[in-house]
Amino acid sequence: MFYLFESLKSLTRLHQISIDNLTFKIHYRVTFLILVICSILITSYQYWGKPISCLTEDGDAEQYILDFCWVASTFTIPKFYDKKGQKDVVAPGVGGEIESDEKKYHTYYQWVCIVLFAQAIVFYLPHYLWKNWEGNKLKYLVQDLQNPILDVRTKKKQIIFAVQSFKRNCKNQKIYAYKFIFCEVLNFINVFWQMRILNNFLGGEFSTYGTDVWDFLSMDQSVRTDPMVKIFPKLTKCNYFHYGTTGSIQKRDALCNLPLNNLNEKIFVFLWFWFNIVIFFTFCQLLLRFISFISPDYRALNLTSSRNSEGYNDKMKYVLINCDIGGWFLLYMIKKNINEFYFEEIINKLAKIFYQQKRNLEKEKEKQFKNNAKKVEKQNILNSQNVQNIIQKESHSYENEKKTLNGNASVKSNDENSVYMDNSHYMETIVYRRNSNRTEDGEVYELAKLPPV
Repeated sequence: MFYLFESLKSLTRLHQISIDNLTFKIHYRVTFLILVICSILITSYQYWGKPISCLTEDGDAEQYILDFCWVASTFTIPKFYDKKGQKDVVAPGVGGEIESDEKKYHTYYQWVCIVLFAQAIVFYLPHYLWKNWEGNKLKYLVQDLQNPILDVRTKKKQIIFAVQSFKRNCKNQKIYAYKFIFCEVLNFINVFWQMRILNNFLGGEFSTYGTDVWDFLSMDQSVRTDPMVKIFPKLTKCNYFHYGTTGSIQKRDALCNLPLNNLNEKIFVFLWFWFNIVIFFTFCQLLLRFISFISPDYRALNLTSSRNSEGYNDKMKYVLINCDIGGWFLLYMIKKNINEFYFEEIINKLAKIFYQQKRNLEKEKEKQFKNNAKKVEKQNILNSQNVQNIIQKESHSYENEKKTLNGNASVKSNDENSVYMDNSHYMETIVYRRNSNRTEDGEVYELAKLPPV
């Protein structure tokens, strides 16, 4: 039987590059292995005996009865679950039967190994999805930096490569981080979905199966009823039909023993507690992931060094300021996979690069500001020249108007009743104009002043 476990060796190996976290490994490695091993154990029932054995009234064909009852399923009578030891009750759920009795058929035990194996595959799917999306990016960045005894030349070369690669891509890693978080959420949804599937598979009994078993173990043996009997009974009944001597069809029953259910009940009790533990750890991991998205301090805490090197934390925070959430996540994954000394060197070099970029940007802005100031100054000079030109042009226009006005004044006739007064500064002309408004005393005149010339 042990050759069946040979193919599972690869899942127990610790890979050098870790592309996920502990909670992820609980899903695709631990839970996957548990479900596959349980499926193999149940499938290998021949190492522990027959899956079913039945006792008939008069020694009918044993193999026929076994095959028929295994395929057609056996049943128990729910009204006898709590009447163990009473008259006509052979075992919990097995007693004298009448036609009106409710029967609970147990067919699912034939499918247990298939269901468990299918669940194992589903638990592996989020990891498979993330592994394809990740595309060996961490392996490409980390290379041999896990090794603490690299030679100086190789170490320097690979650190420079990691720094340059991260610097080029630190601003476009959001999708990388979001895909990982999606797979974490998928893990959480999956384990809830698996619990629901098992609950439906076992007739609605699995949701409280673990708590019922725990209560059963703490009760007095004389009054307690085993809840595992309702799901995985060891003794059941099977009705089959037989031809009588005259050719009439006779209904008979057999008492069947299901030794495989001894293993099934232990497996599913364990799975109930294990799934709830997995749900708890997965929920805590999602909560921490949510905190990392909203709290820069928590993100910085994930990258702190246990060596407490001078200035490291300040440099690390400065690097995070220049990265988005995807850049932080990539740094976090790099830190998990390389030697701590090497990671501090990477942070130091990144801080130096980002600081130099900031200085270059400030110099560029200062240069641009000076250029803009020069442009404004030139524009002001041009505007000043334009104003002077406009003033000169207006002055010439004004002089021309003045000359025109003086020329016209010399040819005016005296019958216009106008008076002209001229001095060195201005000329004022008073003209009597007829007003359109008239009064009872006669015409009213008003003085109008022409602009000085």
